[in-house]
Amino acid sequence: MGLSPTQMGLTLIFYSVVIVFLAPVGGSLSDRFGPWLLCVLGCAGTTVGVFAMAQVGLGSGRAAVIVPLMIMGIGWALFASPNLSALFGSVTPDRFGAVGGMTVTTANIANAVGVSLGSTLFARLLERSGVAAAANYQEWSRARAAYLSAFRHTWLIVAGFGLLALVVTAVGRQPSRSETAKSPRRSDRPQGAAE
Repeated sequence: MGLSPTQMGLTLIFYSVVIVFLAPVGGSLSDRFGPWLLCVLGCAGTTVGVFAMAQVGLGSGRAAVIVPLMIMGIGWALFASPNLSALFGSVTPDRFGAVGGMTVTTANIANAVGVSLGSTLFARLLERSGVAAAANYQEWSRARAAYLSAFRHTWLIVAGFGLLALVVTAVGRQPSRSETAKSPRRSDRPQGAAE
């Protein structure tokens, strides 16, 4: 797109901005309606956002990146707090520390593995097109079609994982009303557990 690093940063920040403002809303809705539906909607939103990112074309502008990022941010905001609520609601208070530690550890491992696999996949797809993955990103701009093909196919594969997550979440056991009622509200959880 020919954007400067600053312009790209101001484009990517929309994902985080949406999360900052909507994550508390997701938590409030979870306290009110229970976690299952919001987790399903969150997975669906994230998958739609990832699929939309795969539609970026050679003539796309910043909005083609910003809108999918915002949709992914909405999905994450709807999913994260309700998912944590369901996790904490499934154990007794004496296990909150273990659940909090496990969720943070799992999230960090998943982020590291996801970024590594996504980067590896992108690099392999790029090299299949005859473009060196280790090249300076400015060299990639001289092979825009190959870069974009690898970019789009990587996002489509990630969208496939999103669909898998959506199916697993949707067919997962929906907690009963009594379980939802005993689920601790966000204010009852140990500090830092939801983060």
